[in-house]
Amino acid sequence: MQKEKYPHLYKRRLQLDRYFKYKEELQWEAARKGFYMRDAGMHIKFYIPVSPSWRKGKKEKYHLKPHQYKPDVDNLLKAVTDILREKQDCMLYNLTGLDKFWINAPTGFIQIDITEIPQPDRPTHLQRVIPFRKSRRKKLQ
Repeated sequence: MQKEKYPHLYKRRLQLDRYFKYKEELQWEAARKGFYMRDAGMHIKFYIPVSPSWRKGKKEKYHLKPHQYKPDVDNLLKAVTDILREKQDCMLYNLTGLDKFWINAPTGFIQIDITEIPQPDRPTHLQRVIPFRKSRRKKLQ
């Protein structure tokens, strides 16, 4: 692909190359550690590195502070679930937490804490406030 003739396509290709490299690294690391993504009970924390161009004082000021800029936390979660769950990301139904922070380090990382989610034997009163009902409309024939 020619950079001069199709600059927007070249830029998109670079983005895809970065994503595929990230995907391979994340899958390799998960396999190395024997990690699999559960359906529930995970607190996921994303640690985003501060920019190397920032001055030392600014880097220290932002260290472990909430990251409130792009990329959005939902986009980060979507990428991780797409990579680690592959075709089963619809099975994820409960996250106990989802955070993203700055970190004063050359590279960022993802921390996933796993907790047990108790399964209720029967619905609680809060779960019965809005009952789920099948449509009572008569089907048109």
